[in-house]
Amino acid sequence: MILNSEEIKHDQGTGEDWKKNFPEYLNKKEAAAYICSTVKKIALFRKEGMLKFSKLWNEYIYKKYRLDDFMEQWAGYDLSNPEKIRAAVRLKEWKKRHGN
Repeated sequence: MILNSEEIKHDQGTGEDWKKNFPEYLNKKEAAAYICSTVKKIALFRKEGMLKFSKLWNEYIYKKYRLDDFMEQWAGYDLSNPEKIRAAVRLKEWKKRHGN
């Protein structure tokens, strides 16, 4: 199902009302709690291209299955701080280019 913000506005109004019809979507705070992380790290994962998202009005939203994919894809990497997150991204890109 594609999330269409115009349809949601028409059907539900604005704000958090959309969540009633789309429980598979999480806002940034819920996404952080779901993967046992912080809102700050969720933003960094998004900016580094590690975490897929949608944007609804002024809010980034995340599908639960994308968060599950993220956890599987990055399992085993040290993502404890911004430098290590960037290093993990570079390492993964290197492995992809070199067939590992």
